[in-house]
Amino acid sequence: MSWTYPAIYPEAVSYIKLYRGNSADFGGAILHRPAVTGSFYYDKVDADIQYWYWIEIVSVNGTVSSLIGPASATAKPLIEDMIERLTAKIDAGLLATTLRAKLDEISMLNDNLLAEIASRENANISLADAIASAQAGNAEALTFIANEQASRVTADSAIAENISIVAATLGDDFAAVTTAMQVNIDATKGIVDALYTAKVTVNGLVGGFGLWNNGSVVEAGFDVDTFWIGRTSADKRKPFIIDGGVVYIDEAAINKLTFSKLRDESGSFVVAGGKVKANYIEIANAMITNAMIADAQITTAKIGDGQITNAKIGDAQITTAKIGDAQISTAKIGEAQIDTLRIGANQVTVPWAAQTAGSFFVNATAAVVQSLSITCYGGKVFLSGSINLADNVNAEVSIVRRGTGVSAASKGTSINWVDEPGAGNHIYDLWARLWLPGGADPGTTSSTYRNLMALESRR
Repeated sequence: MSWTYPAIYPEAVSYIKLYRGNSADFGGAILHRPAVTGSFYYDKVDADIQYWYWIEIVSVNGTVSSLIGPASATAKPLIEDMIERLTAKIDAGLLATTLRAKLDEISMLNDNLLAEIASRENANISLADAIASAQAGNAEALTFIANEQASRVTADSAIAENISIVAATLGDDFAAVTTAMQVNIDATKGIVDALYTAKVTVNGLVGGFGLWNNGSVVEAGFDVDTFWIGRTSADKRKPFIIDGGVVYIDEAAINKLTFSKLRDESGSFVVAGGKVKANYIEIANAMITNAMIADAQITTAKIGDGQITNAKIGDAQITTAKIGDAQISTAKIGEAQIDTLRIGANQVTVPWAAQTAGSFFVNATAAVVQSLSITCYGGKVFLSGSINLADNVNAEVSIVRRGTGVSAASKGTSINWVDEPGAGNHIYDLWARLWLPGGADPGTTSSTYRNLMALESRR
């Protein structure tokens, strides 16, 4: 069964409450499934039983809609069971029993029909005697041709039949072709039917085809080992063949197809038990409205263009993913490495940074202690630099955009500065020096760590 979400705020739907009953009266229904997600549900039930269903829509805030329904359906038997049922019904019917009947059972009116049909070459030998001689293995070479008509009319019934027979015997071989047209009206039994059969018999093997109409249904059947439809041209394949109980179709256009199992040419299952099984599935363009994946192990997936409306992923380990445009309502990310992050109308780029550890001596002469090369997109660049000193002395640090003279300075061991260098490649240098009031010599001290970082942001 399936349902549609509300046209207004469908994203507010949390789950569906599904009810099932044995009648259209909701008073006798039970809560069949308390929480169904998605827009469909497959209910596996016994065949030939009618059920009625209702749903209630529950929002993310817990609001429950008014009752929707009912919709009802009666499950059909599984295809394998249905074929067995139909086969038993066909085999018990008049047409099937007539087609498999022996030659001496073709007539409804004349029990001695075969005894009355005489050989064309020897009028003293009946068809019944010739069949008996063939079964004994000593039949003469004889032929029989007959067209028998019979009818019977009473106050409550009318029966008529026309039977044509051609037959031949030789040694222990016997062959015959019979066609029979029979109509039967019996008021006492409530029977009104018409039957036509054409049968071929060779040494006890009987086959043929027939039509039967009982006023309610018309049945056609072929009791054969191989059946085909098509032209006899040598350069053409027959479009439809039944051979050995297997149906072969060269090309088919099918509007609706229901099946229980699907195999490929090697005999491997593609679909079994309602599940698709395949070593490799290639999808060029897929649109999935609702996907529920309980457990999936995907070695390699290449999706050219995929639009997924609703996906819930419990635990996913993804080595490499390239997502052009993703809209995520809520996300919890433990650890993420992001090259470029856009938040609203802002774009934040992961910072560039350079650090150097090791002894470096600083004195009153300004010197470059750290350099950093960056590539800008044209936005503002936030720069931060710092240096640690072994002694508690006065220091001054500055950041200079190399080759331009644009710089900023700060008393102390750290500095923050916002620059607008424009798009392109730029190099920034962190300078440092010691100083004392009045220009006295501050001496020399060492530094063990220098750091320069840049972060670009833009609207």
